[in-house]
Amino acid sequence: MDDNIIDAVIKYLETKLNLNELEKDIVDTYRELTKQPIDRNGLIKKIKDNKAKQGFVMQEKILANIQTNYTSKIVPLENLTDDELSANLWNQLLLLCSKYYLGDVNNDH
Repeated sequence: MDDNIIDAVIKYLETKLNLNELEKDIVDTYRELTKQPIDRNGLIKKIKDNKAKQGFVMQEKILANIQTNYTSKIVPLENLTDDELSANLWNQLLLLCSKYYLGDVNNDH
């Protein structure tokens, strides 16, 4: 998914009054990613929250993406660097925006 599409989705959602759960997750994920300075605990919490809300399918898609880009090694989130946490959350944002962009806006899980 193109960064311009993500930017457009974020800008649109930030102006919308009533957000459904998926839309809230997109905005909250984006806000967590853009916090300065980086809040490690916030990144970890949002990653875990997204995984819990979006379910196993999201975890599998993210894991597949990570495995194709890096050496596969599963470690606790707390052991990841700030850059790795941000990359993980960015992958979640891509999946959430893809879900939204492809028309799954009424799916609130």
